[in-house]
Amino acid sequence: MSTISTALANFANGVTTADTSTESDKVTEASSESTTDAPAETDETTDTPARLPNTSGGNGVRLWLLGAALLLLASGGMLWRQARKHAHTTHFLLIALLAGSVVTQRAPVSTQAQSTNGLVTVDSLYSVEETITRLETGISERELTLVTKLNHAANAQNVDLELRPTQLLIFGNPNVGTPLMQSQQTIGIDLPQKMLVWEDGDGQVRVTYNDPQYLVERHGITDQSELVSRVTNVLSELTMTTTSE
Repeated sequence: MSTISTALANFANGVTTADTSTESDKVTEASSESTTDAPAETDETTDTPARLPNTSGGNGVRLWLLGAALLLLASGGMLWRQARKHAHTTHFLLIALLAGSVVTQRAPVSTQAQSTNGLVTVDSLYSVEETITRLETGISERELTLVTKLNHAANAQNVDLELRPTQLLIFGNPNVGTPLMQSQQTIGIDLPQKMLVWEDGDGQVRVTYNDPQYLVERHGITDQSELVSRVTNVLSELTMTTTSE
């Protein structure tokens, strides 16, 4: 932009100088002719001032046009810089949003519980067998009672049917389950608590269990909020330590 402005300014100076030189030559020639042709004995040429040509018309228009062009170029440069500035800001925001979207989509599911229709599902980093072993250890460490373990895939194989690895652990604590049944006996159908360890069609191992909050809403229990909150925290912590590193 500065190069264009300098070139235009030089051009303007050149035009003005050339026009002035041309007009000056004309004045000199005219003055010379008047001196040569005038009679020596008369003094009229001495009293008549030389008239310079009017140069304000053409040169003034040229200078005005050049000034307007320089102003437009300067304004255009400012607008271009602003556009690029805003464009960079927009690109940055778009990239940031896209990057945030990618990070969210790639976040390990094993650290996030997904609750759907009262079921909480967490991805495991381990095989079904290893996840079961880790889960049994966690149940024992928390002084919970392992009631039974069902291997649905093995049972299916016994009747010549195929089923991806699927095992169910049933466990609980009478000190926790009894107050809930005292409040509403029908919750006994959902107790003790259960955890299903299974492998999906893509080979991903998952752990699924009933959301305690969903169970109390299902059975209309409204007086055990503190107990339900403790159960929710224990199940969540047990699942996370079982499925993650």
